[in-house]
Amino acid sequence: MFDRIASRGLGPKLAKAALAGAFRPGRTPPLDPAPPAPPGDGATLFAADYVVRLGALRLGALALRVARAGDAYAATGAARTAGAAGRLLPLDAEASAEGAEGDDGVRPVRAAVWGGFGEERRRIDIAYEPALSVAAAPPFASRPHDADAAALVGALDPLSAAVALLAPRPPASLGPRVLPVFEGRRRAELRVAAPSREGALWRAEAEARPVAGLSPERLARGPFPVRLWWDGVEDAATLLRAEAPTPFGALRVERL
Repeated sequence: MFDRIASRGLGPKLAKAALAGAFRPGRTPPLDPAPPAPPGDGATLFAADYVVRLGALRLGALALRVARAGDAYAATGAARTAGAAGRLLPLDAEASAEGAEGDDGVRPVRAAVWGGFGEERRRIDIAYEPALSVAAAPPFASRPHDADAAALVGALDPLSAAVALLAPRPPASLGPRVLPVFEGRRRAELRVAAPSREGALWRAEAEARPVAGLSPERLARGPFPVRLWWDGVEDAATLLRAEAPTPFGALRVERL
């Protein structure tokens, strides 16, 4: 959803809804996903919450919980839209994922997403072994531009991608790298350049690019720029803010 705003897909509708009074400032109920089961002895827990804004408008919230033990990880997360975004594209979902991390990045084994997506409620189960499989209940309605299974191989589910981008990691592993992401029927990539110091923080330029599962017109719009900031912790940098320019103001994800 947030990539649609940054690539102008929802920006005009949000602007009109805000001007018409559809956005009313208020409190977004806090997200509190259940903590993940420890993947092994001596597991450490990372917990972070984020707010999503377009200019002065609060669009929603994200929450991430990650347990790590050795190379193994288990994660839970939640996402909810609010205000004008909640009226135009309601989202109230939770997710879980398990896998391992290594020098070659995050390697998920299984993941699941469930909750309300627009007017529908759905559960999506993703298995990566022995081959990628995606099962949705109720099943997705077929669309002309859905990506086939081959186009999704090698990509990460949204929660595992969040582990790769948001959870603490050494600055040397922040970039350059490519994070391929899919959410069942669409694939995108986040290309992150090598970070550099900006005062006490790490900053990196990135670009988000649609890859498959969208109309030729949407794909032709190409990438949009993203700027990322992490805290300056030497051995465990964590993402503090991501920002993408839009014609309606900066789209920002900020850690609370």
